[in-house]
Amino acid sequence: MSEPMEALVKIRYRGAKLAARLVPEGDGVRVEFAQAVQGGVSPGQAAVFYDEAGVVLGGGWMERRPVQPAAAPVAGGAGGR
Repeated sequence: MSEPMEALVKIRYRGAKLAARLVPEGDGVRVEFAQAVQGGVSPGQAAVFYDEAGVVLGGGWMERRPVQPAAAPVAGGAGGR
């Protein structure tokens, strides 16, 4: 993944797929949820990324990283998970 993209993200087995923006950042992807996640997100939780048709695009495990202001440029390579 080399450019930001819109996707649906599921973080709980029985949870709903949530609208989010996936932004490549270093060797991972920053997930920017469109709305606050009910119950929050914890480091170590799995996240699965889907397109609108329900096809799995990828996934990974959540990490805690400092939140960057929306206007700040994102440093890092184009690698994704």
